[in-house]
Amino acid sequence: MTRAGVGSHSESELPQEALDEVNEQRAHLITEAQSLMGAVEAEKRSLTAEESEKLDRILADVDALDAAAKQAERSAKVAELGKSLDAPVRRIATAARAAAKHSDDEYRAAFRHYLMTGQGSAELRTMTTATNNIGGYVVPETLENRIVEQLYQSDVMRQLATVRSTPDDRKIAVESTLGTATWVGEGSAITQTDVQFAQVTVGAWKAATSVQVNRELMDDAVFDLESYLVDKLTLRIGRLQEEAYVVGAGSGSSQPNGVLTGLSAGYTVANGTSQTLKLTDAKLVFDWLHALEPQYRAGAVILCHDNFIKQLRQLQDSNGQFLWQPSMQQGVPGSLCGIPVYTSEYHTKPGGTNGSTAAQVVATYGLFLYFEIYDRGQTEMLVDPYTNSLNWRVNIHVVRRTDSVRTLDAAFKTLKLAAS
Repeated sequence: MTRAGVGSHSESELPQEALDEVNEQRAHLITEAQSLMGAVEAEKRSLTAEESEKLDRILADVDALDAAAKQAERSAKVAELGKSLDAPVRRIATAARAAAKHSDDEYRAAFRHYLMTGQGSAELRTMTTATNNIGGYVVPETLENRIVEQLYQSDVMRQLATVRSTPDDRKIAVESTLGTATWVGEGSAITQTDVQFAQVTVGAWKAATSVQVNRELMDDAVFDLESYLVDKLTLRIGRLQEEAYVVGAGSGSSQPNGVLTGLSAGYTVANGTSQTLKLTDAKLVFDWLHALEPQYRAGAVILCHDNFIKQLRQLQDSNGQFLWQPSMQQGVPGSLCGIPVYTSEYHTKPGGTNGSTAAQVVATYGLFLYFEIYDRGQTEMLVDPYTNSLNWRVNIHVVRRTDSVRTLDAAFKTLKLAAS
């Protein structure tokens, strides 16, 4: 038999549809090896030199087919996992493919030329994916990836929420409750449960920032303009977005809807002196945590202001054990009764210099995957070299569009002060 088919496909690029053919070839080779060894054993003799060489070739071909099949299975698994990634993560792969066509130096040179002059070169128009309607440019993929990474680092809500990308306005149905199911006997009617849905339109609110840069500074080779744009301007936008994702007023306010906005479900504790929260009983914390329905507890986390953690650190159970469990690993949050606790400076805080208000939310426990962030397109940048040209300065405007919505209220339970 000829074995020309073995190795005819690249081991790293074996098509998924060729797996059946590979398995068939492998089975044929194994059968051939069994027949050869069966004949030798039946004659009670050793392998001849020719038979030994033939058997070695068969086993080598089987090993090659096994390796090719395993590589194909791994490639198919990676491809399937890639489909589940949201657009901000997929851009990393896109950037890698773009790098094969255009060197990083070419990207940086063309984009830097635009930052310096406000004039888009032919190379930049080729390398960028789009331009906005006022002449600005979508930043190159390599820079966009760094911006997305910085946003995730500076915005805790992006780490907790479900982040999606949408090309246009989208209407989504928001379910107020999960609904129930019932056992039904034979011949009995099924009880209908009316679930209330609200229709929410996801738009694209514009987060923008601007900076003036001296031309002398831009001409200085020591000054890394790209790193400045990523580190400083992205941090501005990240802080602005996080505030909106936590307490944003939503429609009519030119900002996204925050996770706390309109969230009424919660566990109420009595007010302390001057409307301050004083946690002195661990039972209050346990009652709050168990107010969240069990189906939402797996993966749930606590979001609060740092002032709330200050009180948690002092709280003990009846055995004198502290409820707060500090993290011993960098980048991993501390926990309360095994539940990860994340802080945001924009979450309403208990007490403090401004005191607390009646019915104020002081902490939020929930499954934040039911809070969804929708990004519209990539980061856009507009360079204006003319407005402040007499001062020898260049204006750089950066815009990123986004919106957010809480899709299931039942997945969250707040800890809040009583109304009076």
